[in-house]
Amino acid sequence: MDQELITLLNAASSQDLQIMMPASQQLMRLTEAASSADASSDQCISQFYSRLTRVLVSGSFDDQLQGGSDLSLDGRLIGFIYLKNTISESKVWTSLDTDQRATIKSLLLDYLSRGSDSERFCNRVELVPRLSACVTDLISRLVKAEWPKGQWPDEAWKYMASDWCAYLTLHRCLRAASSFCLALRRKQLAKVIEELIMPQLLTQWQAVMSHQANTQSCVRLTQVLTTCFRVLHHRRHYNKPNFGCIEKELWLFREILQRSFETLNAIANTSDGLSIVKFSLGHLARKLSKLVAVITSYCALGACAGQQESAGR
Repeated sequence: MDQELITLLNAASSQDLQIMMPASQQLMRLTEAASSADASSDQCISQFYSRLTRVLVSGSFDDQLQGGSDLSLDGRLIGFIYLKNTISESKVWTSLDTDQRATIKSLLLDYLSRGSDSERFCNRVELVPRLSACVTDLISRLVKAEWPKGQWPDEAWKYMASDWCAYLTLHRCLRAASSFCLALRRKQLAKVIEELIMPQLLTQWQAVMSHQANTQSCVRLTQVLTTCFRVLHHRRHYNKPNFGCIEKELWLFREILQRSFETLNAIANTSDGLSIVKFSLGHLARKLSKLVAVITSYCALGACAGQQESAGR
C-alpha cells in the first residue's frame, strides 16, 4: 500500500498534465474520504493520514537531497501540503481518531529528531530545498492545534532548542503558540520558555556565537532567542513586573549583550569578501540588532516597574 501511495504522489507532482490531473483527483478523493464521518468503516481509508505521514518521513535525508528516494522531492512536497491542510482545518483534524493523531505527531517529531546535526548546530529537515518551509509550517500548525489542549509534549520544546537543533521550527512554533490572546495561555508559554527552552537555547547560542562557524545557525538561534524575549516582554508588560526579577537576570543580559556587541563589532570590521558572505553577515547583524533592542526594552520595562514600586513605598 505504501508503494501505491508513493506512485500516486509522484504522479500528482508530474509535469505531464495527463498524468498529474487524474492522480491529483484520486488524491483529493482519498483525503475527502479519510476526513468524512463514515471513514471508520474502511480501515485502509480511515488510517490514510497516518500512512501518508509514514511515507513522507521515510528514507534518509541524503536520498531526499540527492533525489535517490523512491518518492520524488516534488511528490514529498505535495504530500506534506495535503497533510498541512489537514492539520490546519480544525474540523478535519479533530475528526481523526486519537490514536491516528498521536501517530502522526510521533512520526513528525521523530522525523525532526533524525535531522539533528549537532556538530554544525543545524537540522537537516530545515535544509531540504522547498521542503523545509512546508515542514516547519506544518509542525507549527500542529503546535497550534495540540498545545492548547495539553496534547503537545513538553520534551519537544526542550529538544528543539537543544539536541535536535531545530531552531527555525522552534521559532515558528513559538510564534504559533504566542498567537493565543488568553492570559492563561501566555502565562503557560512564558513558563515553557523560562523552564524548558531558554536554558537550552542560551547554551546553544553561546556555543555557536563563540566561533560563528555556521552563520545560518547564528541567525536562526538569534532569531528564536529574540522571539523568546518578545513573549516574555509581553507577559511582563501586562503582569506588573517585579524589579527584583530583573536584578537576578542582569548577569544573563550582560553576557548576551556583550557577546552581541562583540559580534557586531567584528562584522563591522570584516574585510571585503565574497558577496554571499557579506550578505550572510549583514543578515546576522540585523538579527543581533533586533535582539539587543528587545533585551533593552525588556530591561527598561522592569526598571520602570522597580522605580514605581520604590516610589509607592
